[in-house]
Amino acid sequence: MADQIELDSSLENVTNYPNWSKDNFELIEPLTPTKNILERIQKCPPDKTPIILITTGAYCPIHKMHIEMHEIARKYIEDNFNAEVVGSLLSASHDEYLKAKLERKGEVKFWLDVYTRIKLINLAINDHCIVEQDLFEPLAPNFMTFIDIIRMRQSFFDWLCLKYKVRACKLLMLLGEDMLPYNLYPKFPMENLGLAVIQRKNNANSSPLNWPKISTEKQWEEKVFLIEHANDVDISSTLIRKSIAMKQYEGLATLLHPSVAAELRQLWNGSGKQQ
Repeated sequence: MADQIELDSSLENVTNYPNWSKDNFELIEPLTPTKNILERIQKCPPDKTPIILITTGAYCPIHKMHIEMHEIARKYIEDNFNAEVVGSLLSASHDEYLKAKLERKGEVKFWLDVYTRIKLINLAINDHCIVEQDLFEPLAPNFMTFIDIIRMRQSFFDWLCLKYKVRACKLLMLLGEDMLPYNLYPKFPMENLGLAVIQRKNNANSSPLNWPKISTEKQWEEKVFLIEHANDVDISSTLIRKSIAMKQYEGLATLLHPSVAAELRQLWNGSGKQQ
């Protein structure tokens, strides 16, 4: 099995990783924590379908809800279907996407380059039992659309399972319901792609017309899982950036992993500027 990239605090192996080719799965295999996923597939009961969840986002910065989404989705899927989540991946958006996004919002002073965001994600998931980081997207030579990411990741895992002679997995892109109106994700028909959408009970924009709530059986058939979530606590990277800009640090402990909060205060020095 290919050696895994060690996400240590120096990130030397990540920064110097020279081999990126979306068409050569052998070269890019070290960018994904395949070892743990393959081990979980092998341990997955034969009557259950292996599921891999992946979330792509700016993570500027990563907060607790990014990780909690995976826990919510895993519990829902495993409680309602003959399935087991064997992988939960966080995929940081490409620098091209994030920088343009922050420029549009007038928040370029909060720019965190890809290696800084990779490091912060690693700090946030350091003690998590299943959530891991996928480096395929952030270390790509250029930005790819969200639909292309899930297509390429599904193709990669199809190849991986065939290579190591384990059962094929279903890949589901996990996202919050608030992202649907932006039309960044595939709609019906779903091709061979899958989505897991975290809903909110009190969301005013709940269930757009082209994303109807569907029955449990239909969800599995279409591979679109609409997961109702009662917690309406407002946690977003935008809110965190605003809090830091206003030097309101008190509430960050409830929103961020302690190591991430400490790193951000050092990076931005309380002024919203990365040193």
